[in-house]
Amino acid sequence: MGVTRIRLARPSPALAGPGVANCCGASGPMQIGIGGASTDNYDKLRRFLSDPALGPHDPTTAVQLAALYLLKFAGAPTGQPIDSYRAAILGYNHDPAYVDRVLADAHAYQGAGTAAVGASCSAAWGTPLVTGARARILPSGDAAAPADAPVVVQDMIAAGNRINHFAYSFGGAHGNPAQTMNQTNPDPGAVPGNEENGGPGYDCSSATSYVLWGGGFGQSLLGGGVWDSTELESVGLPGPGKWVTIYATGGHAYIEVAGIYFDTAAGYGNPPNPPSTGPRWSTVGTGPAGFVVRHPPGL
Repeated sequence: MGVTRIRLARPSPALAGPGVANCCGASGPMQIGIGGASTDNYDKLRRFLSDPALGPHDPTTAVQLAALYLLKFAGAPTGQPIDSYRAAILGYNHDPAYVDRVLADAHAYQGAGTAAVGASCSAAWGTPLVTGARARILPSGDAAAPADAPVVVQDMIAAGNRINHFAYSFGGAHGNPAQTMNQTNPDPGAVPGNEENGGPGYDCSSATSYVLWGGGFGQSLLGGGVWDSTELESVGLPGPGKWVTIYATGGHAYIEVAGIYFDTAAGYGNPPNPPSTGPRWSTVGTGPAGFVVRHPPGL
């Protein structure tokens, strides 16, 4: 929920598999169903785990499984205030007192600030993780987020993955951020642009803006809007960032996240760059010569 993080125990290979269940077929501290009356939710969700070999008795995996259940089966939103998760938590456990306690604890954790996390919760959002500090482009064209990166960086990788299948459309997604910058169901059709490739999509600067929205910078850096490439010349702070760097000129913009680039104009012939006219991940960027270089604060 938001940027709240909990310090978890390091995953233990000794806690692999479904483990021992109670009389209803629920297993582990989060009572994940492995069969019987509780149904086999573990088997349905394990493919989304950072380590599918671990089971619901592993503390980190148990929390990931609970988050996955909320997202995949209970209709939980993403990136919303804590109290907006009430209905999804009630779908997880039908006791209102349980829901009240979970929400109260979540508020308490958030109020205490953030802490390092043993295994990133990004896996629960469906974004694969790789070891180290550099992202990796997969054969599908999606990117795997680095496990050593801050969660906000992993969220930006996930954001790019959400829109890398859209076509390029000049002026596309420049407006109506509630839909075009939506981090659950992005809809560039709300502001389709020129549609020169047969349908609505994103252009260079709206794609860069979307990734910044994914990192939680939509309000703080973009003022709740979608910036064009000229405006992005002044976004954030000057110079390259440790994790994230924005490159902008009056005619083009793209963003580097954890060592790879999200760009509508770079990477031609650079595998595994899939056929696409729109934003995509690449190991090379268009610049940096001639570009203004900026970065988000803290990254």
